[in-house]
Amino acid sequence: RLAGCIASNRNIFYHGIDPNGKTAVGNMEMANFFSSQYDVLGERIYKYRFRFDMGMAEEVMSEIREEYDLIFTSPPYWNVEIYSEEMSQSCNKYENYENWLQNFLYNIVDYSKRLLKEDGFLAINIKNTEKYKIADDKKKHLK
Repeated sequence: RLAGCIASNRNIFYHGIDPNGKTAVGNMEMANFFSSQYDVLGERIYKYRFRFDMGMAEEVMSEIREEYDLIFTSPPYWNVEIYSEEMSQSCNKYENYENWLQNFLYNIVDYSKRLLKEDGFLAINIKNTEKYKIADDKKKHLK
């Protein structure tokens, strides 16, 4: 997502949230690197702005006051995608699927609705798994 923002070179504001320290730091390093690239005339090559928040999306989003044209989220599939053993990993924080669904996934969508501009878009990368009907549950919540 960040690489796409940078490559578009359209002066887009990118705001990333990640609970995983290594991923967040890596994204910040990449954003800093590309924002400091200049052509032979001294003009910035890549035009974009960025902000990163390291933390749990359901907590960080509750404090955000800006509005966005697009919010794209690709949440973990409960305990199918485990990125780290940190307590900030949502399946470590929420002890069961139903609790995760109510307090993590549904909250992210509800906060996204509040943070979107009136004509904004929410894109969610999610699917059902063998054990959990995440996409179906999300669809019911969105209705």
